[in-house]
Amino acid sequence: HYIILYLSPFTVTDMSARRLFSSIMSFNSFISSFSTEITISSGAVTATRSMHRLRTESAASTDTLTHMNGYSYGRIVVLTTQTSAEDITLDDEAGGAGTLNMDGDFTLTVNYDTITFCGRFTDGATFMELSRSDNG
Repeated sequence: HYIILYLSPFTVTDMSARRLFSSIMSFNSFISSFSTEITISSGAVTATRSMHRLRTESAASTDTLTHMNGYSYGRIVVLTTQTSAEDITLDDEAGGAGTLNMDGDFTLTVNYDTITFCGRFTDGATFMELSRSDNG
């Protein structure tokens, strides 16, 4: 189901309404997207969509993800691995902006393992784990 909202930032004069409109447009473009492949670089990735397939740096057989950029209050991100030949460990609580607040480390070993995060509502600068599915 779709909600159609006929608003334009040019017709909305109240600043808070403008921010709401901007947030809705940002949320819609983020959620209604196909998954894309992103490669870990120095332990980090940048989420640009709601679903991503992770690749290891330099196509190594293993890698560790410590931080995810692209955070925002309430932003939902689902991660899986692109290929079962590359095991990716997500590191719990590495610290700093973009850290992954999880129930312990988690390794994506097959391309149908998933982990889902939400941008923390208290600071918007970190991701907290919502769920994980270890299917390997």
